[in-house]
Amino acid sequence: MPENHLRVIVADDDPFTISLVADGLRLSGFEVSTATSVEEAWRLVRRSDPHALVSDLNFGPGHSGAALLARVHRRHED
Repeated sequence: MPENHLRVIVADDDPFTISLVADGLRLSGFEVSTATSVEEAWRLVRRSDPHALVSDLNFGPGHSGAALLARVHRRHED
């Protein structure tokens, strides 16, 4: 399948979920980066400026996926 050059970040604390979602996106031609924590996902967002972010909402104790999505939204409000 041809590359579409759209960058997607998949963030989840479960390796199986990351693998399932990321592999499906890659097979569809997306450029995929993965993160297993909110902090790692935020670093990837700042570094790669993705077109989309697919995130778990519950990462356990600490920061939530909802907080990550709100932070990304604030960064791209303009």
